[in-house]
Amino acid sequence: MEGIKQRLLNSGLLDGLKTEGEPTTFLKQLHSTALESMSKGELDTHLDYPKNGKGDSANSRNGTSIKRIKTKFEKVR
Repeated sequence: MEGIKQRLLNSGLLDGLKTEGEPTTFLKQLHSTALESMSKGELDTHLDYPKNGKGDSANSRNGTSIKRIKTKFEKVR
C-alpha cells in the first residue's frame, strides 16, 4: 500500500489542484471510488463468482440499485 501512495504523490496528478476546495473534492471522489470498488469485490467474494459470471445456484445478480454508505467524510452513493 505504501508503494501505491508514493506513486500517487510522485505522479504529478496532484499538481493540477489549484484552489483550496479542489483537494477536498478530489479526496471525496477518490474515497467514493475506493468504496465502490471494495463493495463490488465484497459482492464477488460473497457470491463466489465475478460479475456477469454464473454461479452454482439459481440465485444470481439481477441488476444494481443506488446504495448510500455513511462515512465520517459524508454520505457516499
